[in-house]
Amino acid sequence: MLATIRKALSSWVVVGLLALLVAAFVLTSVQDPFSLGGGARLAKVGGQTISTNEFVQQFERIFRMEQRDRPEMTRADAVRAGADRQVLSLLITSSAFQDFAEETGVAAGPRNLSNAIRSNQAFQIAGQFDQATYEGVLAQNNMHKKDFQRMLAAELARDQFIKTVSLAPVVPERLTNAYVTLLQEARTASIAVVPSEKYAGSIGAPDDKALEAFYQDNIQSYTVPEMRSFKYILLSPEVVEPTIKLTDADLKTYYDEHADQYAGAEKRTLQQLLLADEATARKAYERISKGEDFVAVAADVGGFSKSDLNLGEMSRQQLAKDTSEAAASAAFGLPEGTVSSPVQSELGWHLFRTTKITKVEGRPFTTVKDEIAQTLRHERALDRIYEVSRQVEDALANGDDLEAIGKTYNLPVVSVPSVTRVGLDKNGQPIQMAPQAKEMLGHVFDQRPDEDPTVNELDKDTYYVSKVETVTPPTPRPLAEIKPQVTAAWRASEMEKKAKAAADAIVAAVKGGQALAAAAQKQGIQAPRPLTVRRIDAMQQGAQLPPPVRAMFTIQKGDIQAIPAPGGQGFFIVKVDNIETKPGADAVMLKVATQQEIQGSAGTELAAAFAQAVRSDVGVRINEAAFGQVRSQLLSGSAE
Repeated sequence: MLATIRKALSSWVVVGLLALLVAAFVLTSVQDPFSLGGGARLAKVGGQTISTNEFVQQFERIFRMEQRDRPEMTRADAVRAGADRQVLSLLITSSAFQDFAEETGVAAGPRNLSNAIRSNQAFQIAGQFDQATYEGVLAQNNMHKKDFQRMLAAELARDQFIKTVSLAPVVPERLTNAYVTLLQEARTASIAVVPSEKYAGSIGAPDDKALEAFYQDNIQSYTVPEMRSFKYILLSPEVVEPTIKLTDADLKTYYDEHADQYAGAEKRTLQQLLLADEATARKAYERISKGEDFVAVAADVGGFSKSDLNLGEMSRQQLAKDTSEAAASAAFGLPEGTVSSPVQSELGWHLFRTTKITKVEGRPFTTVKDEIAQTLRHERALDRIYEVSRQVEDALANGDDLEAIGKTYNLPVVSVPSVTRVGLDKNGQPIQMAPQAKEMLGHVFDQRPDEDPTVNELDKDTYYVSKVETVTPPTPRPLAEIKPQVTAAWRASEMEKKAKAAADAIVAAVKGGQALAAAAQKQGIQAPRPLTVRRIDAMQQGAQLPPPVRAMFTIQKGDIQAIPAPGGQGFFIVKVDNIETKPGADAVMLKVATQQEIQGSAGTELAAAFAQAVRSDVGVRINEAAFGQVRSQLLSGSAE
């Protein structure tokens, strides 16, 4: 979670993109897990107010997303690492820009607003904007279209500020050259290897006293983390679908209600030029009517490319849902290749061009009956799932246990044996469980054993109820049970100690004036090998960079160090013999890339400074008492 937030907060994108994503419903209707009444005022940002409810909901959304990758993380872990302050800072910056935009009169035009809505994947099906999906998402989040569009317009206005102030500045030539010279630095080192395995023959078996001491010194390595067994009920469309009963009358009614989908129909492949005002639209139409190319005019008046204009193949009904009845009538009322006169919808002024007309044959009821059954069953399951979740909540409030609820609603109760927070058994092996159960682990390990179960949201249209059965505290595995593993670890430790002693002796000898090859030979180690590496080549390997190569760029010329090998396998002896600049064929490319990178960083710094200035300008007041209360609840994990 912290990595996610810190990455966002370190970039100007937090002001534009992340806030825009929040407004565009990368939200999942997360219910507030804490009882905060009506929501106290947490912060005042200019004329904007941030409530405790708003803060907790945003914290919860980010926490839920991060917990999918790290199920062992708790809210308390995130808070102790500072995530609460970072989320608050995120909301303050977003609100500050909204207030600043309103004060300065900066607003997003209808075309920008329309493009942002249509390009949002949350509102698309198969890569195409879908009006029904758009309206459904808004309804699911209890938001009116006008309210959403107003909020989205504010986000787009903020984005305009940031893009303006973050234009890349000129990078000084001397700075670029200095950095490129550093990237082309080449280091030559002599590297010897002292393997732990070399000393395997000299290590016998430990006596009981030595083994017991080693076991106690490393007791955490042999301690099984807290384990819990639990049971759960999953409420998902797939679980509910088998309980949905359909009659032939249901199927026929659905067929009749969706006659346009199954009856013969005309579809058109359309291009659309969408403009913000009527005057511009009419001028564009006049030019096209006089013979100018549709695509060329669109590029001239609005900067649209051909791909921007393509709507793809649509039915009349689909276009009417996306725009308006008037727009659909205009688009479907003209022959192929012609352009409609300007027509208005809530998204702006449209000019439509039909590039292809396709006749779709109708499908009789008997041929689509099974398809309808599958679709209708799923739709009713989606409707039923929310209803069942509320009924289950009522049953839990009345004191019913999971078995009784499962029997009443024909829902399976699944038991999961003792498992760690990350899904392992006491031997460290993965426990077989459903993917949904793995996603519950974070919540299960946050639950108190005596806590009454509640309905929790797992994903969109998916809920669950879990109940902790047993809790096994962290327990060291008995030495007698794992003696072979502990013995092997003791031997590995002793071999590593001998390897370290040999490595230290070699380093000391070289620092005393002896040649590395001679010092290595004295310890029975193979002669060192030379290696030359450029800094840019090392950087490109990233995390894959071997430890001795990484060390080459931290050791001074003429110096020597012993570097531990991963997993206790031994030690690398690294001696840097030479440092020089070696320009390569990529020098020009490096210079260009360096200039771009520095420009990008400078732009980010300017944007961050501007965001801070906006916050200072509008004024920020934080209710520390309210924030402390929310923080305490997050730390305790209390839902009361």
